[in-house]
Amino acid sequence: LAPTPAATPRVPRPRAWIEVTPPPDPNALPPPMDYRESAKAPVDDLVLTRRWFGAHILFLALFTVFWCGFLVVWYGSALTQEDTPLMMVLFPLGHVAVGVGLAYYVLASFVNRTTVHATERSLTITKGPLPWPGNQTVDVAGLRRFYGATTSTKVNGRRLAQLSADIGGTKRKILKGIRSLDEAEWLAQRLAEHYGVPHEG
Repeated sequence: LAPTPAATPRVPRPRAWIEVTPPPDPNALPPPMDYRESAKAPVDDLVLTRRWFGAHILFLALFTVFWCGFLVVWYGSALTQEDTPLMMVLFPLGHVAVGVGLAYYVLASFVNRTTVHATERSLTITKGPLPWPGNQTVDVAGLRRFYGATTSTKVNGRRLAQLSADIGGTKRKILKGIRSLDEAEWLAQRLAEHYGVPHEG
């Protein structure tokens, strides 16, 4: 008799930030962080959502207020003086662009969620309600496997992760910018269970 292949070890649960309805399998990995399964989806669908907000956003919000406040004071002074040098107006424009970007990111982090909606025929990623790159719908015909892996991108010294899938022999990126490998591996595992395909961490 051929030896029985060893079972793939289940992904250990990351330190949770989230409340979520546990999957029906008692041995299934509890959902990590801000992912939750929706009870409103059709019975054959799987919907996972994740809040963007975290404690680090509070610090970033304070920094953004200080940054933008400094620019308001700067331009308030520059534009109310007579014969203000042109360079005094033009020089901070790069800082203004950074301030606008920071403000938008902080606001999005307070209100946005990432939603993964798995149906029989497609896998949809949406980020909102504020517009953000990365929304897509992927046809899952020919789906073979899910992958969770780290990327070369670092934030605060930690590598971000991504979720990918083998569809028809082509490895396709499904969701980028995931905060930890644990999350990416859990997503790969949960979606693989839903579609009945293997997964790799």
